[in-house]
Amino acid sequence: MRLASLMTIATLFTTTAACAIDEQVDAEEVGPLEDDGPPTQSELDGYGKADWFGVTSPETWRRFWYASNYYSLKAPIEAAVPRPDHASAHTILLIPGTTIGPEFFDPMAARLRRDGFDVVVWAPADLFTESLEIGAQRIAAKVQDVLASRNKTKLSIVAQCDAGVAARFFAQVNGGHKNIDQLVTFVSAHHGSQAAPIGAWVTGWQALNDIKPNSAFMKKLNGASMPAGLKLTSIYSCNDEYMYPYTTSRVTGATNVEFCNRYVSHFSPFWDAVLYDRIHVTLRGEAAGAPLWY
Repeated sequence: MRLASLMTIATLFTTTAACAIDEQVDAEEVGPLEDDGPPTQSELDGYGKADWFGVTSPETWRRFWYASNYYSLKAPIEAAVPRPDHASAHTILLIPGTTIGPEFFDPMAARLRRDGFDVVVWAPADLFTESLEIGAQRIAAKVQDVLASRNKTKLSIVAQCDAGVAARFFAQVNGGHKNIDQLVTFVSAHHGSQAAPIGAWVTGWQALNDIKPNSAFMKKLNGASMPAGLKLTSIYSCNDEYMYPYTTSRVTGATNVEFCNRYVSHFSPFWDAVLYDRIHVTLRGEAAGAPLWY
């Protein structure tokens, strides 16, 4: 295997650094990072340096990813296109994945608010580095909190990477579909990643055990029937740096949307305007004629 591939896999291992599993589901969450300007070169050089066989703080990796993608996240967004109102849920819960903070959703949240949605961005305190089944329970608690605060019965969820896997578990296994209008996941390993077994062997981290192909977690998730009425869209890219293989994102019974001709990386869905438009029409309930391949 090429050194570059090994380094990519090593990065995948460290981005899922985990804390000890706490069986108590808590309501703790993290807020967005304070924007103190563009990163310095020393910050880029210093964040995220880790021994392949060591455990790094998820917060360190969060800051590294943010610094590395700062300019893309801060780029201006386009003007709104006038559209009539729609009958779908207007409240949207945005959930970033492992070691990614809520600040990554700034571009998408700005577009959604511009387009008339009520947006909540949320990340649990562990940044999805613990058990994804516990992550699903934390999503359930947050959904109930958001619905109660707005006196609503349904919302839509847009979730990235492992948060998308946990959100699907919440919807498909734990009965959360009853409170979901649209569930959109992007760059999520719904059948596990082939890199995970090596990472689990090296680290023993539960998050990596969960995303092993054919793990107990994956068998439970993919053995569950698709609930009637669950509207699930999975968006993925042939050029994803961390999904092995990228087809792991395809879900039977879901609307699977593939980006291959248009280059989309693991992180660019947060700010890509074309991918946002695909999410937007889905959230509006108007995706019946939308493309499945880009």
